[in-house]
Amino acid sequence: MRILIATGIFPPDVGGPATHTSQLAEELRDRGHDVAVLTLTDERRSVVEPGLVRYPRRWPWPVRTAAVAGWLLRHRGAYDVVYTNGLDLPAVAFSRCVVLKVVGDHAWERGRRLGLTTASFDDFQSEHPASVRLRAMRAVRTWTARHATAVVTPSEHLRVTVEGWTGGRRPVSVVPNGARRAAPTVAPADGLRLVYVGRLVENKRIDVLLDAVAATEGVTLTVVGDGPERNALQARACERVTFTGPLAHDAAMRELATSHALVNASPHEGLPHVVIEALVHGVPVLCAPGGGTAEVVQDGVNGLLVDDFAAAIARVRDDPTLLPRLAAGASEAGERWAFTSVADRIERLLEDAVRGRPRAVYVGRAVPFPPSAELRRKYALHARLLRQTQVTTGGRGVERIEGVRVVSLPQLERGVVGGVAFYAAAPFVALGLSAGRRRTALVTQSPYEAFGIVLLSRLLPRRVRPRVQIELHGDWRSAPRLYGSRARALLGPACDRLAAWTLRRADRVRAVSQSLADMARDAGYAGPIDQHFTFSDFSAFLDARPLQPFPRAPVALFVGVLERYKAVDLLLTAWEDVAEELPEARLVIVGAGTLGPELRRRAAPSVEFRAPVPQPELAALYDACTCLVLPSRSEGLPRVVMEAMARGRPVVASDVGGMRELVVEGVTGRVVPAEDVGALAKALRDVLVDPDGAERMGQAARAAAEARDPVAEYEQGIRRLAAWIAGE
Repeated sequence: MRILIATGIFPPDVGGPATHTSQLAEELRDRGHDVAVLTLTDERRSVVEPGLVRYPRRWPWPVRTAAVAGWLLRHRGAYDVVYTNGLDLPAVAFSRCVVLKVVGDHAWERGRRLGLTTASFDDFQSEHPASVRLRAMRAVRTWTARHATAVVTPSEHLRVTVEGWTGGRRPVSVVPNGARRAAPTVAPADGLRLVYVGRLVENKRIDVLLDAVAATEGVTLTVVGDGPERNALQARACERVTFTGPLAHDAAMRELATSHALVNASPHEGLPHVVIEALVHGVPVLCAPGGGTAEVVQDGVNGLLVDDFAAAIARVRDDPTLLPRLAAGASEAGERWAFTSVADRIERLLEDAVRGRPRAVYVGRAVPFPPSAELRRKYALHARLLRQTQVTTGGRGVERIEGVRVVSLPQLERGVVGGVAFYAAAPFVALGLSAGRRRTALVTQSPYEAFGIVLLSRLLPRRVRPRVQIELHGDWRSAPRLYGSRARALLGPACDRLAAWTLRRADRVRAVSQSLADMARDAGYAGPIDQHFTFSDFSAFLDARPLQPFPRAPVALFVGVLERYKAVDLLLTAWEDVAEELPEARLVIVGAGTLGPELRRRAAPSVEFRAPVPQPELAALYDACTCLVLPSRSEGLPRVVMEAMARGRPVVASDVGGMRELVVEGVTGRVVPAEDVGALAKALRDVLVDPDGAERMGQAARAAAEARDPVAEYEQGIRRLAAWIAGE
């Protein structure tokens, strides 16, 4: 690729953006890309060198912006993509393809510096400023973010903020800056030696650090950097504070490497590059718990999140075990921030921006409204890789959710009539959005939703016919047999033939488990099959709180809908045998569904029914049980299994779908034949009567959950889908 890096600062300028862009330029050149840099300089005249153009930053803003814009226009055909980090407005306005790096809110920073606002970073995002000048700065900031080809931020906190600017119109990716070990680690001098590296401006709250050091004996602070507050800060500082002024990057890293800890009192940061560099050098970080810094600094592990800096510094000084522990944690964390892996992700973003995201039209009725936080995270991930439209029901018209366009067809009626209406109308809408478009595919959530699309597309010329991917989230044969009234089972054979006909004509299949992939082959499908976990972020169950001890009295937990395919009726029958042998045991059933009243009538006294609970409350339910039980007649790859395993609980489940891909018999739980009441009762008794054995299986289950990253697995699956649509 021909890449232009447009940046406000570049070496010999100092600072995180200068370091990041120079290292990135070097890395991309080493990978064979043609890289040029457009930046500013403190010189009085423009500087033009091979691969490097500088304009004087002392020129008035309109003059230097016009100069940069003119250069971009004159050389527009000389580069494929611009990676901008500081010259955002002209880069976005006068270039065809731009990846915008956002490291903060320039409107907020300038507004604070000019006295136009006193709001905090987060409050500023919703503030309605009276100042016309400040409103203009915000308008420029927002326009730039909305019109870039793609946006990247160094932290999740900043990603959420920037998505508020863009209104979901542009994909926003999170790529941390990464760092290289620029200097050998040297043992710090005696005494507690702290260092601050950064600009000396009001919003960094360096005065807080100076006061904390003055109040804490036996501590020194080195302040590396320059800025408008320098004279005032030097006048305020005690004799144990040293100001070095601006340093070259290697010299600044030597100061960092010979310190015991980096300190940063700024209430908001996107993710300062120096924090990453500190961890790479094994230096702990003491910082305020704000912005993206808190995503990297784990309190008590690789640093401290601090409200009272004097107290925190005294704690580090006086506890001989704390600093070595934090330094070890910093070294371990630093391994994750290798610059080469960060460059891989940026290179991929640039390539995706040049090619353009392929289009995908998803068709499916199951889109909840209002959208859950998890659905928003899923859509945000999709939007980074695809130009996605979701065709669903609900009658809300057209809206955007995290960068995904959602087209909601009218909800004529619930139940069978509504389903038939959707299956009849959705193919026309989906084909209208996709037919004849390059690099476009249709994605359906089952063979039944694909039937009308495949049938209707046969009427189109092959050159305008979109490709179709059918997703298999469960056994499609169970839909007519285990959902709704029993009369629907009469449709089973016809539905099986319809699904098989549709599958055989799909261009690609994605299955959530190997068992479903095998079913597609058995139905006669001969094309490519991709397999990956459905979107499921169970990190909250890993991180919710420390694992809790098993309850004193045995408790089995069921979580799911109260419908025939979940086989709760069989569970109640099996529980009668369990309760007879273990009268102190309890069964807790969490869920709702059409069978709820009938199941409650026949349940034993030791069975407790509860309404569905929001996800944050599920962790407490798993912690209060001995095991999860899932006696289903049909499943794909149920997420509740991984959630329970993440909380260190074994699982007793029927051998359906991909269950054996999650539960290892006798290791992380028990797997029994489907609809075998005796085997289910015996497995439950064996687990509930042996708490030590249950705990061993729970520990193995927890280890299995920790070894997986389903969000990363899902993202790789969507990347493969995007590559398939693009014809790669």
